[in-house]
Parts: sequence; structure tokens; C-alpha cells
Amino acid sequence: MYPEILYKLLIVSIIPFLYIFLFGMMTYYFRDSIVTFLEEHTGVIVLIYFVWSFIPEKWTGVFQGPRYNIVTTLLLICAVFAIGYHFGRHRFKIDYSYAFYLYHMVVINVIRHMWIENITTATEFIIVFLVAVLSTVFLGWLSVSLVDKKIGAKWQKGLLLRFCKE
Repeated sequence: MYPEILYKLLIVSIIPFLYIFLFGMMTYYFRDSIVTFLEEHTGVIVLIYFVWSFIPEKWTGVFQGPRYNIVTTLLLICAVFAIGYHFGRHRFKIDYSYAFYLYHMVVINVIRHMWIENITTATEFIIVFLVAVLSTVFLGWLSVSLVDKKIGAKWQKGLLLRFCKE
């Protein structure tokens, strides 16, 4: 058997998540047909996901991947795309999604290590959930508004000026 550290490194590498990446690539490449299909069948896709979620694990466990159930993951991705595109395509002046993505795991891990064992009631869970969401939104906003727009722009301008002088 492999040493435990090799197993842990493999589990956090791209290999167990490659199917998610490839599914995203396929969705992007065939976006005209796949997104249209997802938009047209939003209700059915969400219903399938919810029904699948309530099937006992002893029956769905055969699809268990190294970290997640593969079918559950792909159905969840389809449901998120379907719901997202169901509301129409939209453009925002400022995109915060990447900042939210970057900070959500930091916030979740801090909360997990500090409070998760102490949650005993539904009210406490809702409060911790709201703290996680609001913290992620705040950090994402701060990152984009302060770091990207102000500090990052000055830093890039300084680099450009230095590069042009040489």
C-alpha cells in the first residue's frame, strides 16, 4: 500500500476532480446546445437532482468517487447551470464571482474549525451560515473594490511605465 502522504496528495490533486473540469469544458464547447437544453428543462433537472439526493446511499454509493458522488456532482452542476441560465443571460459591470470563489473556502474552513462543533440548534446554524455568506461577500467585495481596482490598477500602471521606459 502507498504511504498515506501520497494518498492525501493524490486526493487534493486535479486527478479526482478531472471529470468536473472536463464536464465544464464540454459544457463551454457545446454551450449553445447544452445551455439551451438546460434552460428549457430547468424544472425537470432540478427535480431529478432533488429525487437523486433522497435516494439512500446504499443504492447510489456505487457512483462514489474519491471525494464526491460523481452522479450527484454532475446533477448539481446541471441544476446550477439550469437555474442560472433560466433567469436569462446577464452582464454585470463588475464581476465578483471569482473573488467569492477564492474567499469562500477560507471562510468555510475558519468557521469549520472555530464553530462547527458548537452548533446545536437550527438558529445557530442559520446564524453561522449567514456569517459565512456575508463574510465571503464582504471579502470578495473588498478584494475586487480595493485590491483589484485601486491597488492593482496603480501597480499595473507602474509596471507598464517601467516596462515602456526600458
